[in-house]
Amino acid sequence: MRSLLDRGADPKTLGWIPLHMVCGGSGESSVEMVALLLERSGNYGVNRRDARHKLPLVLTVCGFGYYADPARHLRCRRIVRLLLRAGASPSEPDIDEECVVTERGIRCLEEASVNPDTQFGHPQFTWKHYLATKQLILDMRAAGSPRAYRMTSRKQVLALRSLTLRGRAKPRDARMKFLVESPNEIAWKVLEYWRTELDC
Repeated sequence: MRSLLDRGADPKTLGWIPLHMVCGGSGESSVEMVALLLERSGNYGVNRRDARHKLPLVLTVCGFGYYADPARHLRCRRIVRLLLRAGASPSEPDIDEECVVTERGIRCLEEASVNPDTQFGHPQFTWKHYLATKQLILDMRAAGSPRAYRMTSRKQVLALRSLTLRGRAKPRDARMKFLVESPNEIAWKVLEYWRTELDC
């Protein structure tokens, strides 16, 4: 793909643009290909429907499908982050519809007797990437933009730090304990580099 783009291939074709083709997370290099296409096309197509009227974000959620494949799920999770950072809208009804279908698939697998020794492993471990992705989409929708989402996370950390300093809460983990015990200058510096699910 890189070679084709270097030789002048246009990533902004009509109908099925290349971005739509790689969003499902099926190939081992799909995350890198999505990143390359977004970079070379200036984020073209993140909110563009394909020939079947599907958005790239919806196609990525479809990638979770009914497969209990942790590697593919991790790729889909990373692609969702890339698309949201590039400006994909998390508020489309199609996304909710696809999430419901995937939830049904999870329940079907959980109800089936899945052998933990198989290549797929146990469903409760397999579907963690889907659940984290769904939560990210909901949080992004509530925040309204990537910037607002990042600020919401920092505000929550500051509020928890404030409550902990007043004795109304306890630190949940070592990171929070460090933030509570640090002077204000260090705590502010840490929050400048605070990473959210969107930045991972």
